[in-house]
Formats: sequence, structure tokens, C-alpha cells
Amino acid sequence: MVAIGWLWVVFMMAITEKNWVAGVMTFLFYGLAPCLLLFYWLTKQGRERRRYAQWLREREQQQERETAPASEPPAP
Repeated sequence: MVAIGWLWVVFMMAITEKNWVAGVMTFLFYGLAPCLLLFYWLTKQGRERRRYAQWLREREQQQERETAPASEPPAP
């Protein structure tokens, strides 16, 4: 909610710039870039948890394959 409000304020700042290049740069560097960085930072812990859980699953599967008994040859 705060990010939407921030983007709205920055958008209003951007449309009051003297030319369109300055408006685009204002919106990108004052609005969009900080919001994307904040989103990336806030979601970092979740990404690390998912990566660790995937690593654990792969490790357990590998241990199961290593400890599985060898299959017997088929009977004639």
C-alpha cells in the first residue's frame, strides 16, 4: 500500500518535469528503482528458505539412492 502511494507521488512529480526525459528519469530513479530494491530485499529470506529446502530434498534423495539395496538379478 505504501509502495503504491510512493509511486503515485513520484508519478505526479515526474509529470511536472519540464521535458519527458527528465520525467522518465525521475520516475525510474526516485520511484521504480527504490521500490524494486525494497521488494527484492523483503523477499530475500523466502528465496533463501526455498533454496535451502530444495537442497535438503536433493540431499535426502541422494542418500536414499546410495543406501538402497542393490536389486537382485532376474530369475531364469
